[in-house]
Amino acid sequence: MESAAIIIHALSDAEPWNWNVQRNHQSIWTSPPVGWLKINYDGSIRENFKGRLVCVVRNHLGEPLAARGLKSRRCSVGMTEFMSATEGIALAKIFLNEAAGVILEGESSTACDILQRIISGAFSGNAEA
Repeated sequence: MESAAIIIHALSDAEPWNWNVQRNHQSIWTSPPVGWLKINYDGSIRENFKGRLVCVVRNHLGEPLAARGLKSRRCSVGMTEFMSATEGIALAKIFLNEAAGVILEGESSTACDILQRIISGAFSGNAEA
């Protein structure tokens, strides 16, 4: 899976205890702890099943460090959420060595579950987790 490879590559220099995947149950953005980054991601589908992805990387002050919005091929909402998360991780890669930790936050519980399994597998040495 290409997206899994992107995540594992981005995490290759990161520490396992410094990643946190969360499902967003709030309508108000909350800041990460001091020194941490937060990646917010979202995906949506239009009537023609073409997707839109957005992701934003912010520091603990809420300042945007990087952002991206893309169109995707025809796919499910869950897949657009997952792809937007991988884009966010790729954007954050240049900041990872300076961050104390990273929070990934999105709305899809399916995408959050998949991301958590990939991250756990990357740190356990099992990329297929």
